[in-house]
Amino acid sequence: MPDIKPAPELHCPLCGGANACLPASSGTFSSDCWCMKAAIPESVLAQIPADKRGKACLCPRCAQGSGSGT
Repeated sequence: MPDIKPAPELHCPLCGGANACLPASSGTFSSDCWCMKAAIPESVLAQIPADKRGKACLCPRCAQGSGSGT
């Protein structure tokens, strides 16, 4: 199995702020990201530009629907 590493995307695709993604900052999937346990509303996910979907975590504020990107 190839050694898969997380993308080093440290910014929220909605507001551009720090996304607090532990795998992205550590370079390994050995630790889970905070977003793995977060309930992110579909209405928030729908706001992520198509070219940025699946490439970076939202920041906790935007994930709750209260960031500057929402």
